[in-house]
Amino acid sequence: MYGTVMFGAWWVWPVALSVYVLFRAWYDNWRQPLSREEVERYLRQAEATPGFEHTERAVLQEFLCRDDGKAFVMCNLVRLHPGTVPHPRTGELTRSSRLLQAYFREFVVALLQRGGHPVLTSRKVAGYIDSWNTPPDPGWTLVGMIRYRSRRDMLELILDPRFTRAYPFKAAAVEQTHYRRRRSPVWCSVRARQLPRPRLLVAALCHRLGTDDDTGVSALANAGCAGQCPVMQTAFARGRRGHAGQRRITRYFQSGSARAQTRTRRAT
Repeated sequence: MYGTVMFGAWWVWPVALSVYVLFRAWYDNWRQPLSREEVERYLRQAEATPGFEHTERAVLQEFLCRDDGKAFVMCNLVRLHPGTVPHPRTGELTRSSRLLQAYFREFVVALLQRGGHPVLTSRKVAGYIDSWNTPPDPGWTLVGMIRYRSRRDMLELILDPRFTRAYPFKAAAVEQTHYRRRRSPVWCSVRARQLPRPRLLVAALCHRLGTDDDTGVSALANAGCAGQCPVMQTAFARGRRGHAGQRRITRYFQSGSARAQTRTRRAT
């Protein structure tokens, strides 16, 4: 039966490889870092965009001239206007949070097209804790972290007409904001080796679609847990020579599920 299932699902591996290659082509930056000439050209174009007057040109220029071609994460601290503010187009009083959402809907489409995405968005629940030599909290409303594929992509996003159209919504909603740039990737208390490798996870999901029994579950287990557990590592080594490793992984998860059910019954 295992041989029949594996033969019938052969197509998932080229599909998984194609999906993974397309993902890396979109997510990674394949262009060279910015040259001095490109920096000057982009800065001249950016000076005509709305909101550039709030940026220190020398600081931005230094950041761009030190381009390494890698992704980065920008941390945004935002304080919204309290209550309602005039709508930038109709003049109708509108909650500032709704105006910011209208800006973000336009912004995120252009961001995703350039390999960027939101990393974190959260409302503030308290003031500064364990901080010193820092100006007083002005009353930040929320914090957001945005991943940019490269500094060139950030500049192209600023010059995008959709960003220009949406910027008045941001200007109307935000009373104060502060930006800081960080190296990407950012993992919040999670080590990279504890996360499933994308190519293995995609392949396992495709394999699950092409099977009718629980072998797909064990394949997904392979992708998510390899390298974390000695039992999984041993099963992987045996799985290369046949299906013994796959059966062992299935038994491993079944036994773990049975133990969890036993603990639940004892607790109740």
